Amino acid sequence: MYTKEIEVLKVEVMSMLLATGATMMQKLDFIDKIERLGISYHFEDEIQNQLEQLFNLSTNLGRYLEYDLSTAALQFRLFRQYGFNISCGIFNQFVDPNGKFKDSLYSDLRGLLNLYEAAQVKAQQDKILEEVLAFTTTYLTPEIPHMGSNILPFHKGIPRYEAYCYISMYEEDECNNKLLLRLAKLDYHLSQMLNKQDLCEILRWGKELDILSKVPYARDRFVECYFWDVGTIYEPRHSFARMTLAKAIAIAGIIDNTYDAYGTLDELKILTEAVERCDGNGIEQLSDYLKTSYMILLNFNKELEEDLSKKQTSAAFMGMDSATKDVMDWMPTHPKLFVALGKHTRLLNDVGSYKFERETGSGMAIECYMKDYNVFEEEAMKKFEDMAVDAWKDINEQCLRLTTIPRKILKVILNLARLCEVVYKQRGDGFTNQRRIEAHIKAILVDSISL
Repeated sequence: MYTKEIEVLKVEVMSMLLATGATMMQKLDFIDKIERLGISYHFEDEIQNQLEQLFNLSTNLGRYLEYDLSTAALQFRLFRQYGFNISCGIFNQFVDPNGKFKDSLYSDLRGLLNLYEAAQVKAQQDKILEEVLAFTTTYLTPEIPHMGSNILPFHKGIPRYEAYCYISMYEEDECNNKLLLRLAKLDYHLSQMLNKQDLCEILRWGKELDILSKVPYARDRFVECYFWDVGTIYEPRHSFARMTLAKAIAIAGIIDNTYDAYGTLDELKILTEAVERCDGNGIEQLSDYLKTSYMILLNFNKELEEDLSKKQTSAAFMGMDSATKDVMDWMPTHPKLFVALGKHTRLLNDVGSYKFERETGSGMAIECYMKDYNVFEEEAMKKFEDMAVDAWKDINEQCLRLTTIPRKILKVILNLARLCEVVYKQRGDGFTNQRRIEAHIKAILVDSISL
């Protein structure tokens, strides 16, 4: 029933999206609402084409029109998010002769909010956006109590959770588009129903493996594992990818615990060699728990290989149709995007899990930095956070249209970085502390939105 109504509404929204005669601000605002409501994946090609036309228009003019702050900032963010490398020069009109932002901007709350969002897509060379971030944060922070929310940027949020929050806000807007709102609600409901089906399969798989009794130090985190997948690959058609990734994360958690807290150095050397051979030999010297962990990993890899072989597709990006030959050839080259994601994830995890892992004797990165540079804990933590910010700039830069890699693939990688921003950004181990992500899990998998 939902699917049929969604298809009808998609046609009507498509007509609105492609309608002629709208101003640039009207077009940008409509696209922004589609993005925030979580339904942009239905119209990706059309949105891309619309933005490309607007970007080419700006480029061909050779100068930036005199836009108001809100329009300029929204234009900048949307272009950058869709891979168009618009220059920061669009903001020069809002700077006085002394290089400071004009006093007249202080009263434009909507413009400042859009400017703050625009600053989140900054790359390494965007020095003015550093000033933008400091400027907008300073003037928006006192307004938080009046806005009823934090100023956590949309660009760094988990798409499904951001949609959940925005649907409620948009419904309260007296000027909302009823068709857009209805489509967003139905789409969220349908996605949630499909997610619950996926999760039931994951829980059944975990129960059949009986991991918790075979490996007592394993943690019952199948729901959290699936949450990472919905945050990364949320489109309904990618059910196989989500379930496969959830299983992989669950097994990675077991292996991680094995290395962090359970296995001896000699055992871990044997385990590592066995994993590299991937043939099941040479594990006789291991304890039963480590043998079990290894066999779970080995069997999962074999099952995945068989499943993907039946589907006649790669292991790469879990069989997503966007994983073309270009993507296959690109992945083994250690692309800058992967390097930046790895740095960002590692650094935020080091900061976020430091206190927990210090108590268990495994949190070493921060301590090593403190000893090497003779600094206190707070300074070391700040340094790691600053390096993570730099890595985020690299991720933004690599998501611009500098490669032939499909945007859908780049979005998966970006969504992984977004998850880390949400889960690990606050100091404390997000994967260990269930409370940290409880609100997100409830919104995505449990809480309903009134139709």
